Amino acid sequence: MKNSDRPVPAAGPVSQADADAAAVSRLREQVRHSPLPVNLIRLSDGQTLEVSDQLVTLTRMDRESLLTKRVADYTEEPEVASASFALLASGALDGYTRKASFRRPDGEVVTFSVWVGACKEAQPPRHAVATILSTSDASDLPAVHDDTSDTDDLMFGTIDAHWRIDRITGADDPVLAYRPEQMLGNSAFIAIHPEDVGNGVLLAAHSMVRKSATFGHIRIAGRDGGWVTRRVGLQPLVGKGSNGFAFTICREGSHSRDADPSMIATEGLSAALQAVDADRKASGLAAWMAAFPTALRVPELSRLTAREYEIVLRLAFGDRVRSIAGDLHLSQSTVRNHLTAVFRKFNVSSQTELLARLRPASETAARQQSAGDAVLRRFNTDT
Repeated sequence: MKNSDRPVPAAGPVSQADADAAAVSRLREQVRHSPLPVNLIRLSDGQTLEVSDQLVTLTRMDRESLLTKRVADYTEEPEVASASFALLASGALDGYTRKASFRRPDGEVVTFSVWVGACKEAQPPRHAVATILSTSDASDLPAVHDDTSDTDDLMFGTIDAHWRIDRITGADDPVLAYRPEQMLGNSAFIAIHPEDVGNGVLLAAHSMVRKSATFGHIRIAGRDGGWVTRRVGLQPLVGKGSNGFAFTICREGSHSRDADPSMIATEGLSAALQAVDADRKASGLAAWMAAFPTALRVPELSRLTAREYEIVLRLAFGDRVRSIAGDLHLSQSTVRNHLTAVFRKFNVSSQTELLARLRPASETAARQQSAGDAVLRRFNTDT
């Protein structure tokens, strides 16, 4: 019998070890070619496993040197970093932001803000992706924007010190039990699974300690009577006397239990990078919300989508249509279309009328929360 005529033996089942190795290999490949300054970290010991070309450029170090680094090499609080990694590995946290620094070969010390997010290639998570969000020199970072990201896939709002929702965007999530207007003025706890209330408090505590955004998974009441898992982020509001939090609720895809682990690895990285985008948006809104009226004072605000709310915030604090369009990577006509929708919801016909409706409430809120002179000066700038 010729060799070509012999039957090919059937491939045996893939071992768990091989599946895990394939997942990690895929993660490493995705990280290496990411357009962002990213590194892949092993949660058990903080060891760097892979870095992107952008991170090599940013640090001005060679790849081999970066692969010898551990998280402890970038922080003055290694114990805190270790505790945070333990929370990621347990699944209690999905991700968080933190401050860190590194020394370039020429001796220059660069301080940066970094998002650390767990990868879901395995349960419980064994790896995390760290993405640099900002540095002491903004010109260090590449100008990267994902045109597929959409603010309206997120729900934004704020809760006060008693977890009462006082701001919320109006885009309805069709699978959640409560619509935004139903949650306004009520405790967030009425929509959270009783067993996950502790997770929410943990997110709040972690974000308060770090003074930055923290994300985790929380079950929220579903419209069918069950519970829906959502990625929820909390970030302390900016401003003296602001004891509440800005929150973000993210919609996520799902995969079956028997899905290809290497594909789950790619999804894990994608989710981590999407979290970077959500964190940037939440951080920007949280910086302004404390000096902006609550939807309890201006009910029309609760009817705005997240994108509309973001545009109104920027407009109220002095940005013009051209700069808003540039910052949000939209065309000027798209920004004007959003404003037309806002005018209709407020029953006004111009930016001047809109700002006149918002300014008195905003000034009252700003005085009560002492949000800061810089924000107030920007708010009172003529538009």
